[in-house]
Amino acid sequence: MEEDRLNSAYLEDAHGRLIAFYNTEDNPTKNDDSFLPSFFHHWTQKRYYRKVNNISKVIKNMGGECPILVGMAEIENKWILKDLINTTHLREANYDFVHYDSDDERGIDVCCIYRKDFLQILEEDPIKIRFDFDQEDTTRDILYLKCNRDFSYLYIALAVKGRRAKSN
Repeated sequence: MEEDRLNSAYLEDAHGRLIAFYNTEDNPTKNDDSFLPSFFHHWTQKRYYRKVNNISKVIKNMGGECPILVGMAEIENKWILKDLINTTHLREANYDFVHYDSDDERGIDVCCIYRKDFLQILEEDPIKIRFDFDQEDTTRDILYLKCNRDFSYLYIALAVKGRRAKSN
């Protein structure tokens, strides 16, 4: 079963549970205020850690066990990923992560966690996105990965369609 774990059945979409995954720290250079304890969402440490725990349970049970690679979007920063991979549910899976801060004004990024025992990241690169109709608008990057799994190369581009829409 282990050798089949990169099949699409095991790369299930956890995006619905990962929407707007912010911590409770203010980043003055990003528009993350609605996820502070005193603002709209009343985002508290207790709610944050409950979300970390719940997401780690979902990841652990994707396809019956921890998947080799999980791509994510709308993650605020690497500290969330560190909290996530160090939960009791995921710690033994020996995950690491790839994350770059994007230029998105909301402070959200595309990233992935991967099991170091099963996958080697050979190349990684954030690809910046700019729109012809609005060069000032910023959004999440596309995360490019070149991976080695049992001497087979995988080329992966992680990106998600944003919920924002521009009209001409």
